Amino acid sequence: MKRMTNFIGMNKSIFQGFYDLMNEYPREVRLHAPRWISLNDEEKAFCNGLYLKDFFKLENGLVSCLIEDSINTDKYFAIIGVEKDIEFYSEILIPQSVTKEFFFRIVCDLAIQPRESSDRYSIENELLFESRETVGYAGHEYDVVKKYFPYIHLFKIQEGYVESDMPLINLTGYFLCEHKEGIGVGYCEEVLVQYKEIFTLNFETLNYNALVRSLINIYYKDVFMDIYRCIEYLYKAYNINEIKKNLKTTLSLDDVYSTVTSQLGYRFIESKSINKIFQDMPSSVTTKLRNIELFEEKEEEEEEKEDGKEAKWFYKIRNSLVHGRRMEKELQLEEKDWFVLLGVSLEILKMVHQYAKDHNISGDFIHQIQKN
Repeated sequence: MKRMTNFIGMNKSIFQGFYDLMNEYPREVRLHAPRWISLNDEEKAFCNGLYLKDFFKLENGLVSCLIEDSINTDKYFAIIGVEKDIEFYSEILIPQSVTKEFFFRIVCDLAIQPRESSDRYSIENELLFESRETVGYAGHEYDVVKKYFPYIHLFKIQEGYVESDMPLINLTGYFLCEHKEGIGVGYCEEVLVQYKEIFTLNFETLNYNALVRSLINIYYKDVFMDIYRCIEYLYKAYNINEIKKNLKTTLSLDDVYSTVTSQLGYRFIESKSINKIFQDMPSSVTTKLRNIELFEEKEEEEEEKEDGKEAKWFYKIRNSLVHGRRMEKELQLEEKDWFVLLGVSLEILKMVHQYAKDHNISGDFIHQIQKN
């Protein structure tokens, strides 16, 4: 990301995108003649007072960014590529008009290009017919140029809320949950509320990039696996901290890990880690799994409830999706059951990352032990 402050260069950058689109146009058109959008001195000063602090590119083509207004000390959130009007009420994100100053800052610093699908004849007629060589030319109308670029939605971030200080990735996920645009599988409201809570909690140990990806995936199984990976990232840390608690030792977590793995040859078994986590889960959560149509216990109505069956079934789903170890019945859940499974998965995710926070397990420690 390169910050631009020279408006001659910024205008060149904006119009170069149109020239690139017209390279194979069947008629000869006057490319590269100087063209621009005019800004007065006040607009230029405001634009140069805007700083693009961070940006995030989603896999579905959307781009989000954080902008700081150094003059008025305001913060803004923008999302680029949602090609429709956005209508939702939020106390945190207040819709704003995308003025020329914001357009220049976002398009130039992020190198946003005109839509590939733009009609070439319209570009020739509306944008390339006039230039500095045209008598009386005073610049292009901003609204005419803007309509060829991906839609930019701009929001002022209202201060005084917990959500106001969220990192950009979290804020992007929160926005997707609020607006429901760009979300892959059309979640029920209950699941979206869970997502929003987790984005707001901002766990140090959680890969929020993966969590946002789970929101925009278009297949339920991929959503589940993205959430599952956020859970399994803590398996070793959860397990080793439980060992430390049981030993009642004053050794540090690093020393306990080194001792049990290097000196005692202890090996972490994923299925056992899952079982331990499920033992610590409230019964209200595990009961939800038992209510899923394909939960194995329903096929054995006479069998007594078996301890750990929910953990085994949960792990079996993971194996069936990762290793192709198909369950006795291929995993084909009704939409309502997928929502239950994803909701339970999010509850587990929240629990293990809250556990890490409550026990002061650092992200650096968790990252380090993944390598071993």
